[in-house]
Amino acid sequence: MSFAVEPGETVAIVGPSGAGKTTIAMLVPRVHDTTRGRVTIDGQDVRDVTVDSIRSTVGIVTQDPHLFHDTVRANLRYVRPDATDEELVAACRAARIHELIASLPDGYDTVVGERGYRLSGARSSGWPSPGCCSPTRRS
Repeated sequence: MSFAVEPGETVAIVGPSGAGKTTIAMLVPRVHDTTRGRVTIDGQDVRDVTVDSIRSTVGIVTQDPHLFHDTVRANLRYVRPDATDEELVAACRAARIHELIASLPDGYDTVVGERGYRLSGARSSGWPSPGCCSPTRRS
């Protein structure tokens, strides 16, 4: 399989169960490394790039949220724990989830529970994976 994603482009990977959507989503940010073939970004094999570098620029929103039993703030800072509150709010506004978070009982300090079990069905639907809205480092 081969596909190209242009800088700043948002991509949705869809297909039937078992087609490899999750596998693709996990290979790009190196949650898993490929055992055959290669995954490249700008022609560079992701295995030759640090995990921190990739994860600071790639975000994944899965169908099933993988949240930790912690606050919304801690889950969003998973990739970049040093993000300021201002950066976090700006990133959440850009991801269009700030209003949802603000509506929670304790806002960003609401404990969501593992896999979001403390969120209502409507609130947990489409919830981002930890760190996906963390501000990226700019060089």
